[in-house]
Amino acid sequence: MINVKCKSIGISLLTFTFYILHFTFFLYLVMVLPSCNREKILFTELAAIGADGWTYSDSIRFAFAAKDTNQTYDLRLEITHDEDYAWENLYVQIKTSFPGDSLKTDILSLELSDGIGAWAGKCSGGKCRLTIPLQTFLKFPSTGEYALTFIQYMRQEVVPGIYGLKLTVAEAERQNGRTAER
Repeated sequence: MINVKCKSIGISLLTFTFYILHFTFFLYLVMVLPSCNREKILFTELAAIGADGWTYSDSIRFAFAAKDTNQTYDLRLEITHDEDYAWENLYVQIKTSFPGDSLKTDILSLELSDGIGAWAGKCSGGKCRLTIPLQTFLKFPSTGEYALTFIQYMRQEVVPGIYGLKLTVAEAERQNGRTAER
């Protein structure tokens, strides 16, 4: 066995190698373990919108089943739009249908820019993607089938430059002791 001393720091090459291996293993754990904590997705679906634009008659419906009324969820909408989209926002009408056939209708302005002309999402290759939280820490009031239907509500028949909507329903993570809201 070779035992070489490093004169400048006073440790053997074997000890130095031992420390390097432990440090490398530690870095591996730091990088790999967080990726094991993946978010739990109840539902995710992408609806593409044709190149001709989004018309009033082209509603987008997302349907999913809620099985747990104790779990809290986050509802997120990802919008993909053209980098040359003509407006700073997108008005949508959202019709939410609940188990038992009740229906709720809301009109939302989905803000796509920061208000001074820059897109709020990440842009690349002429397209921008923005994820908007629709609702956080949501508890479904009952189990069963839920559906969200999105209708463009922009005062014109066709809205060009919207490529798709993606709805994600994921288990919410509790942060700083925050509890679920209704």
